Amino acid sequence: TLGFGSRLVLADRALFQAAQSASRSDIERVLEHGRSARAAFPWTGTHAFVFSRLAGQLLSGSNLPPGQRAELLAAAEESARSGLLHASQPQTVLVHRASLEVLQGKQEEAQASLTSAMEAAPSWYRPRWLLAVLLASKGQLREAAEQASAALDLGARIHPEIADSCLRILDLARAANLPEPGGFELPQPVSGNRFDRCGG
Repeated sequence: TLGFGSRLVLADRALFQAAQSASRSDIERVLEHGRSARAAFPWTGTHAFVFSRLAGQLLSGSNLPPGQRAELLAAAEESARSGLLHASQPQTVLVHRASLEVLQGKQEEAQASLTSAMEAAPSWYRPRWLLAVLLASKGQLREAAEQASAALDLGARIHPEIADSCLRILDLARAANLPEPGGFELPQPVSGNRFDRCGG
C-alpha cells in the first residue's frame, strides 16, 4: 500500500502530465491523467479543482469536437463538485463552477453559484463583477449596475480591464435612463473611449 506522501507525489505527477497533454490538445490523455490524479489523492479536493480549472481552460480556448467537448465538460463539472466538498476557500471553486455553467448556457445556475460565492466571501470583488457581467448580458442593467458599483468599491479598480468593464455597465445603465438604485449613485459619465480593451 502506498503511503500518504507517495500518493501525493503520484497525484502531482498526474496533474503535470495532464497539463502537458493539454498543451498538445490530447484530450484523451488529459482525461486519463485527471482521473489518475483524483484517484491517487482524493482527500483534499485540491487536485480535483486544479484539474477542473485546466479542463475549463481547454473548453474556453479550444475548438473541440462535440463528443470530446461533452466528455471534458462532464469531467470538469464532476471535479469541481469534488473540489467544493473539501475546499477551504469555496468561493474560488464556486466562481470557477459558474464559468463552467456559463459555457453550457446555464445562466440561472451560474447566477446561483456567483451568489453563493458572494455569501462565502462578501468582501471579494470578483464574483460581484462576474455577476454584473452576467446580469448585463440578460438585460438586467439596474441589478448589474448595483453589482458593478459594489465590485468597484471592493477593489476591482486595481485591475484596469475589470474596472473598465464595471464602468461600462454603469454607463449602459445610465444610458438606459434607469432610476438610480437605492443605496448607490451612478457615477458621472466618463469621457473618452475607455472600453476599447474590453470588447462588447
